[in-house]
Amino acid sequence: MGLLNITAVYGLDIKKVASTNGDEYAGTCPKCGGNDRFRVWPNHPDCNGGRYWCRRCGIHGDAIQFLREFQKLSYYEACQEIGIEPTRKNHLLKSKNRQSRQPREIELPSLSWQQKAVKFIDNCHNTLICNPKYLAIAYDRGLTKETIMNHHIGFNLKERFEKRDSWGLNTEINLKTGKEKKVWLPKGLVIPMFDGEIVKYIKIRRTNYKEGDDFAKYAAVTGSSVFPTPLSNNLQNPTIIVEGEFDGLILMQEAGDLVNVLILGSVSVKPDKRTNVFLKSSPFILISLDFDESGAREWIWWKKNYERVERFPTPFGKDPGEYMNKGGNIRLWILSAIPRNFLPAEYTNVIENKLPLEIIFWPSEWQERYEERASIMEYDGGLSRCDAEKQSEEIQRKSFMLQNILNLSI
Repeated sequence: MGLLNITAVYGLDIKKVASTNGDEYAGTCPKCGGNDRFRVWPNHPDCNGGRYWCRRCGIHGDAIQFLREFQKLSYYEACQEIGIEPTRKNHLLKSKNRQSRQPREIELPSLSWQQKAVKFIDNCHNTLICNPKYLAIAYDRGLTKETIMNHHIGFNLKERFEKRDSWGLNTEINLKTGKEKKVWLPKGLVIPMFDGEIVKYIKIRRTNYKEGDDFAKYAAVTGSSVFPTPLSNNLQNPTIIVEGEFDGLILMQEAGDLVNVLILGSVSVKPDKRTNVFLKSSPFILISLDFDESGAREWIWWKKNYERVERFPTPFGKDPGEYMNKGGNIRLWILSAIPRNFLPAEYTNVIENKLPLEIIFWPSEWQERYEERASIMEYDGGLSRCDAEKQSEEIQRKSFMLQNILNLSI
């Protein structure tokens, strides 16, 4: 993970202003608040992960220093976050000096921002539910009409830029153009996240996004507070943690009676104080981050900071949304991870149909799934070959059992 992604997760609104040193971005300094004084070079040729510098207060450093300064990570944790190996000296000192990151208090947007956000969400929601063309886009993501209604999903018809003060934000000047910065509202599906009745953040899934775009596929509305969002909090149920909002909504839709669903909003977002208490109380935790390098790196942090935690990737596909779109059965997948004492009564008295003890006697299709999943867990997940094979075998046995019990396909 480079500085561009790190600053986005931290909530900084930076824009590209030049092509110097592999592209230069400018925004408000997170320390002194100087408008457009904070410069970021995410692809700086002399630094792994990028460099930053404030022309006002003088703070500077690389991606590791940013994470240590503003996210309060240790050196070792920061190296893990951006995917590089720490030096041997610091690596040897990590057991002595490394402290667990202390969860932060959640910082909600201002009342003015929330009031503006509610109007925007309502308008976009009404646009979506009254227009079959845009409803079809939401349906293609796997959402049902009930989920769309319950979670106020909407559609922003036209890209627009609004004044920051209309959202209760301080005025900022773009030094390159000399004009006021605006709140960018791109065209696309609008996904609000709430803390009770309070709007926590808004993301827009851009319909005009293309590979290689300068801006991300999902744009957080300026002023949003991207903290983990639980969609349910039944302390009798296990909890599953996912990155994306659509993944969380689909899980809630298909298996919300079986598990609590926690949406991070980004792979590197960590629990705030309240979410941390909730997770510590959960019977056990399933980690289903995207099945890629970033997800594999973050899994290490979760494993070291929480007990009763298990990595739980989808049988195929990068994430739950892709898994479902490719024909996967979300409910069956969730059931495969839940111990019998947590299963609903209608499942507990069913006789288990199991794969043979020796893998060589499995059907060829299941052997291939076993080998593929074990290899991914070993090379992308950082597990030993023994542990990778053990976890892969367990996943396949549970999936096979439930496929036969429920007479469903995965």
